[in-house]
Amino acid sequence: MKPRTAAAEDQRRQWADQVLVVLREAIDRAWKEPEVQLQDGVFEPLRGRADFQRLLRELQE
Repeated sequence: MKPRTAAAEDQRRQWADQVLVVLREAIDRAWKEPEVQLQDGVFEPLRGRADFQRLLRELQE
């Protein structure tokens, strides 16, 4: 496996930022049961992010 470059890490961060924007928009537009669906493994790369954790906490309130 090749080491990650700074540019690649920056791109990954930008994509993750965009994913969170889209998730919030979906929730605001009455996404059904997002708290259940966000437990799916496809979101694993986002779990360590503070903004993703904040989103999950907001859904539990």
